[in-house]
Amino acid sequence: MRGINWPVKIEGEPFERTCLRVQQWAQRVFQWRDDQQVWGMPEFWATADELDARFCASMPTAADGIVDGVVIGDCDDYAGLCLHALRRLGIDARYLTCWCETGGYHCVCLAQHDGEALVLDNRYGQPMSRHDLWLQGYKFDAMSGLHPGDDWAKVN
Repeated sequence: MRGINWPVKIEGEPFERTCLRVQQWAQRVFQWRDDQQVWGMPEFWATADELDARFCASMPTAADGIVDGVVIGDCDDYAGLCLHALRRLGIDARYLTCWCETGGYHCVCLAQHDGEALVLDNRYGQPMSRHDLWLQGYKFDAMSGLHPGDDWAKVN
């Protein structure tokens, strides 16, 4: 059993490139499974503290949804994986919830740096702007704070 092999910081790397690299890495180490398969219930949203414990554990287990360095879960787990990777690289990241064009409720990761913002979404192969996702039919709902325990805020 091994833990997560996190991306490393590359000094001077542009924000957009770092986000793309994290997105590509996350897509390699993530396997989508619904909450019923992973947690034994139709819907499970881990708290920020639970996600911190999962992704920061030195020896994660199958009970954490991490097996041999592969993270197993649904959209909020993918968003959490990206969020923790970006934060380890010094980039502010938050959870962002929305309704996607299919009408389903969805969770993505919002990365922010020096006035720029990109969304990392398990449904797309590269980071996208909120505007581009809005054009795809996304309707944004709420955004987490920057730190575990911070309040969530409604967004437009």
